[in-house]
Amino acid sequence: ATPDFVLRHLPRGPYPMPPSPPMYASLVWAEAAAALGYQPMPFPMAANSRFYDGRPACTNCGYCSGHGCPINARGGAAVVFVHRALQAGAKLVTRACVTKIATDDSGRATHVEYLAGPELRPERIPADVVILAASAIESARLALLSRGPAHPSGLGNASDRVGRTLCFHSSVFAGGTLPQRLHAHRGRSTSHCLLEPAIPDTQSRLARWAGLPFVRGGVCELGGAPYLLDEALTYDSLPQPRSSHKDLMRSSAVRDRNLALQMLGEDLPQLGNRVDLDPEIRDVYGVPVARISYSLHRHEKLASWIWGRRMQKVAQAAGVE
Repeated sequence: ATPDFVLRHLPRGPYPMPPSPPMYASLVWAEAAAALGYQPMPFPMAANSRFYDGRPACTNCGYCSGHGCPINARGGAAVVFVHRALQAGAKLVTRACVTKIATDDSGRATHVEYLAGPELRPERIPADVVILAASAIESARLALLSRGPAHPSGLGNASDRVGRTLCFHSSVFAGGTLPQRLHAHRGRSTSHCLLEPAIPDTQSRLARWAGLPFVRGGVCELGGAPYLLDEALTYDSLPQPRSSHKDLMRSSAVRDRNLALQMLGEDLPQLGNRVDLDPEIRDVYGVPVARISYSLHRHEKLASWIWGRRMQKVAQAAGVE
């Protein structure tokens, strides 16, 4: 069930689909977390658990992360937004690298300039409205590249804020092995999560000691395992006779008996963490690449330490070695 503190913050009402089938590895974590007073819940994923939006239900093949979905059960820009736009008559330009959003003397966008095809042919598309949605890093890069008379420091950058307060995730892991097989590689990497770490703790004495108004972690995913090939390469790197490789794969200590737990901690925005244009390095198109300046704040370090210890207790409750 979805905890009450989560339901209060759902922006669009109830989830449109029921949870996916639970993974055994996730259930082991969930039972251990529940025994310690947490409220684990089914993980809301961008993958269909039933026929929805013209796309089939996920078959739990186990290759969501880092791979394309062969049946389009997994959601994403290509199968959801772009597909609908094309059906509505939009034109999709491929093999193109946008280099500038041009503006008139008043500062309003007039057209988009890009390099087309393998010959890098200069092209432009006139536009009444330009929507810049190329990820936090690439959107900032393109805005900084789009200088003009009304935007001498980059598009919308009169206050030198474009590209600043860049946020990543500080990942914290716990895990180990169990005597029984978990076969976590045979389905979704995780089916349950903890959201308590994402709640700001304003009563933390450690936060006050560090001069922080609160401390918070992030979404904690319960489960996950390496792929078969990753396990094979791990054993292959060990100083051992090749003849023992099959035996290691059969016993599968680092995959089929592996239990993993990951928290994706949320950064606090810091002005020093930013994207700007590299003064020297260019990409294959001859355009300045994005330069990233980033360091962990004491909040992220403290949150990782606090929740790392708590995740260790969950692992111990699960019986993980």
